[in-house]
Amino acid sequence: MSEVIHALLGHEHVSFGPEDVAKLVAGFESALTKLDLKDRNDPATSLLARLIIQLAKNGERDLNRLERATTAIVRGSS
Repeated sequence: MSEVIHALLGHEHVSFGPEDVAKLVAGFESALTKLDLKDRNDPATSLLARLIIQLAKNGERDLNRLERATTAIVRGSS
């Protein structure tokens, strides 16, 4: 499980159920792999996690769409 997502969720005023958190983590991990981000201390990693959480707060729960949307935003091609 991703500590980055869990840490950020601890600071947000939003509650996700265990299934939704699992989807956020899976989408996050998939996006990290697709973007070849290995350093968990890279600011881009936190940005990616924040984007995943924001998309979920806006209602997106499909892990494939979460991954595609965040990678598109990070790459600048939304």
